[in-house]
Amino acid sequence: MRRTKKWLWMMSAGLALSACSESRGATPDAARETTGDAGAIVTPPLPLPYYEVPVADPALAPHALFFVPDVHVIVAAGEVTLTYDFPPDLSGVEDQTVTLRGPVGPVAGREIEGTTLSDAVGTGTCTVDAAGVARCTEIFTALPIDYAAALTAVEAGAANAEEALARRAVVDAFVSDPIGIVVFDLATALEPSGGDDDDDHEEHD
Repeated sequence: MRRTKKWLWMMSAGLALSACSESRGATPDAARETTGDAGAIVTPPLPLPYYEVPVADPALAPHALFFVPDVHVIVAAGEVTLTYDFPPDLSGVEDQTVTLRGPVGPVAGREIEGTTLSDAVGTGTCTVDAAGVARCTEIFTALPIDYAAALTAVEAGAANAEEALARRAVVDAFVSDPIGIVVFDLATALEPSGGDDDDDHEEHD
């Protein structure tokens, strides 16, 4: 429930900030910018990192984004590892960690790109744009999903019936075709703390 509320707050705040920036002509924070297919600078709809479910209906896009607390990328012994907590709002499963591994890619500092990551739950491939924002598209074949729990989270987190219907449609789309994209700042994920904030790091010292 706590993560659901935080996700809703972040989505609302992110959309509001985006609207304010557009109306005032403000320049987005470079750390939050990403590069679109046509080379244009695009501001992510949520603070990084987040999880995105591809949807065919543009009206569902604002409801297809899920909070991710942090992402870890570890490069060691010729192998790159991507690990993060999967959004329970989407899978219905609490405390579920996704970990994908593969051989390092060809470019130093961007080892997660140009390689295929895999694990028993599925596979992933990543791209990194000019701003250092990584997008890892994952195709799951055995990700544990509790559909009933996910729908309960939808009902609990929705502000109104319209939002509940839209979020349920996103969950249905993911359950029928479990493909998603984890989006994050690569430099932050590669830091020694693995993307944790200072407070979390101090607690474990």
